[in-house]
Amino acid sequence: MNTADPDGPSGDLDELDVAILREVRWMWESVDPAPPELADLVKFAIQLEDVDVEVVRLTEHREVAGVRGDVRSKLITFSGDTLDFMVNVQPRNDGTVRIDGWISPPAAHPVEVRTGEGPPLHTSANEEGRFAFDRVPCGLMQIVIRPTGRTSAVSTPTMTL
Repeated sequence: MNTADPDGPSGDLDELDVAILREVRWMWESVDPAPPELADLVKFAIQLEDVDVEVVRLTEHREVAGVRGDVRSKLITFSGDTLDFMVNVQPRNDGTVRIDGWISPPAAHPVEVRTGEGPPLHTSANEEGRFAFDRVPCGLMQIVIRPTGRTSAVSTPTMTL
């Protein structure tokens, strides 16, 4: 018997299949519900204008302690097929962060930070691959590097800072 359920699957399922799937859905929604911001994260991640984007992997994430032992910054390393880079994210007292970054191999590439707050922030790395952004709003973000001479961009996964 074909059972069409507006809240679930349809096709060659009988009433028992649909009942079991409803129970499985209820279990997961109760035990491990999707985060409320999941839809916003997905929308933000797919808004990147470039279709040809290399997404780098997060390979290391360390919290760096300040003088009194409190966490003062995060050191994050990303690795990709074409380039690697490291960023130091330091919180500011005004609800923003400062981002200092280093690209390897070093080169002067355009760099942007996409946030959930307004248009992207733009800068360029210098010849040694160093770049910086001051007062980046906390929240959803991606760092996008547009290597000179290439049509594709290199992006971090969507992160929340």
